[in-house]
Amino acid sequence: MTASVHLATGAASALFVQNYLSAKYDWQYDIGRRYLLGFVAGLLSHIVFDAFPHAEYSLHGEALMAVLCLEGVVMMAVIPGWQGPVMAQLLTWGMIGAALPDAFYFVGRYFDIEWLKQAHSLLHVFHGKVLFIYSSHPIQAMIAIAAVIYVRIKSA
Repeated sequence: MTASVHLATGAASALFVQNYLSAKYDWQYDIGRRYLLGFVAGLLSHIVFDAFPHAEYSLHGEALMAVLCLEGVVMMAVIPGWQGPVMAQLLTWGMIGAALPDAFYFVGRYFDIEWLKQAHSLLHVFHGKVLFIYSSHPIQAMIAIAAVIYVRIKSA
C-alpha cells in the first residue's frame, strides 16, 4: 500500500479503537494508555491493509524517498496538523505505528541492520495473502480519502 493509505488508516484506527474504551476512561489520567493503544491500532492497520494484494510504487532510490516524504508531510498537515494537542498526538501515534513496518525495511536495508529486516519480514508475513480484492492506486487513494474523512468527522 502507499504511505498515504498506511498513514491515514493508522490515524483512523487510533481514533476508532478509542470507542472501545470504557466511558469512564479518563483522557487526562490515562492519556499514555490511549496513545499506546493508538500506536498498536496503527501497527495492526498496516498488517491488515498489506494483507490485500496491492499496487506498489514503481519508483526506487531517491525518487521513492522524495515521494514518501511528500506523502508524509501532506498527511501530517491534513490529519493531525489542525487538531488540538491531545488529539493530534493520538492521531500521530497511530500514524507512527502504521509507518513502522516499512520504516524497518528502509532503515534496515540502508544501514544493513539485520534485525530490522527480520522485523519487517515478520510484520509482513501476511503481505498480499488475502485474495479478496486487488487494491490498485485509485482504490488506495479512495481508501486514504475515506480514512481522512473519517478522522476529520470523528475528531471534530
